Amino acid sequence: MRLVLTGGGTGGHVYPALALAEAFASDPAFAPFDVLFVGTRDRMEARIVPAAGLPIAFVRAAPFARALSPALVNALVANLRGFFEALAILHRARPDLLIATGGYVAFPVATALRAVRALGRSRARIAVLEPNAVRGLTNRMLAPLADEVWLGLAPPGRHVRSHECVTGTPVRASMRRAMSREAAAAALGIDPARPAIVVMGGSQGARTINDAVASLVERGAP
Repeated sequence: MRLVLTGGGTGGHVYPALALAEAFASDPAFAPFDVLFVGTRDRMEARIVPAAGLPIAFVRAAPFARALSPALVNALVANLRGFFEALAILHRARPDLLIATGGYVAFPVATALRAVRALGRSRARIAVLEPNAVRGLTNRMLAPLADEVWLGLAPPGRHVRSHECVTGTPVRASMRRAMSREAAAAALGIDPARPAIVVMGGSQGARTINDAVASLVERGAP
């Protein structure tokens, strides 16, 4: 099986993709297995993906502005260039499956594969993974182009559509291994004898949560 993963910008898009690659690679049903990650050079995937031992290719991409502006024009140009770069990458990779995990880089890559399919040059399937309760802009734009949409959570306020399924969010095997309190404290550089409070957030809400907790600490909240 030949798999192309695309997404990036934040860990919420990169790490589920790594978990998927790990799961496919460990399943004999998909052997022989090849994987390629497609991201952007200036975001965190450029560092994290090679460190995880996966090959990565790069395309240009930019987030879409929500209103008509020079920024929107620049984004259209960047994504158009990324579209043609993705065509060349897909021609070399010849995937059986493309999984988009979110982030604006997924848009030119997935649309390039959809164009190749329209020309009859590929039969690769397209899946979109959406771990968030509320979809990001890129995944909303890609959903009509995807054969399947994999949801981390049941969609609030509506039924699951025919091409959607609730799968949960993929998690790497290393995250499921138990660790003693002492080992965890040592890894984080904290005193295991003192109480510890873990504050977690993700995606666009993470900054708000971090700022709120930092403010409480600065004010001396117990």
